[in-house]
Amino acid sequence: MRSIIPLLLILLVAWSSTCQQLGYSIVGPLSKAAYDCLGAQSHQATGNDPFVFVRIYKVSGTPGVDPNAAQALANAKASSVAFGILSYIEVCRGDVTYAFVDDLAQAFLPNPIYDSVWVKVEPNSTPGCSWEGYTQTDNCAYLTGLI
Repeated sequence: MRSIIPLLLILLVAWSSTCQQLGYSIVGPLSKAAYDCLGAQSHQATGNDPFVFVRIYKVSGTPGVDPNAAQALANAKASSVAFGILSYIEVCRGDVTYAFVDDLAQAFLPNPIYDSVWVKVEPNSTPGCSWEGYTQTDNCAYLTGLI
């Protein structure tokens, strides 16, 4: 087993150096020209097309569908770069009704421009949105219900 570990590390380093891909988290409006620039710089640095994560739902400030998301997604798609377009939602753990899922469906399901939706699970200081105070089982059940 000990002799396999260095080999695995060498393969991992070789894989990571040949499979580099940059990704960008987008919050707010970003023009098509800005996406073109990001894509060109990323491709020049790695030889690969980048991907973007666009926030489509926010809990900070005024919770709701991110008002910049539709344009940010459209500009990424219109870019001259073949971006992998992903989206993410911020989750307020205190919202047990999943009402935001309906908001997202109304805003984006008629014409989805993203490849997938990621759920951003992280500490949240927005009042009522913290993951603390719940058991691991409760949090897993919440995420299962969300999906």
